[in-house]
Amino acid sequence: MEMLGEFSAPARSKSFLRLAVRGSRTGRAHAITEVGLRFSNGAGVDRDFVKAAQWFEQGRAAGDVAAGMLLAECYLLAKGVSKNSTKRSRFCRCRVGE
Repeated sequence: MEMLGEFSAPARSKSFLRLAVRGSRTGRAHAITEVGLRFSNGAGVDRDFVKAAQWFEQGRAAGDVAAGMLLAECYLLAKGVSKNSTKRSRFCRCRVGE
């Protein structure tokens, strides 16, 4: 699942991953989602769809609408989670503040 594709050199991917993880520890929703994208794309880490879906869930819970859409895609394509159209539909309808 190339959600955003590989767009940076491996060395930069690892340093950017460290920055995203640091941001995620402070509760920054976008940083949490970025870590999920890194796992999804294998940028700076081994590709792991289960971990990607877990990070997307955390990002969604922290308020990142994009994370909800990415999580819906995971449920649609059964990447890291079991295929589930009910959850997919629910996450596609997520809104800020929901």
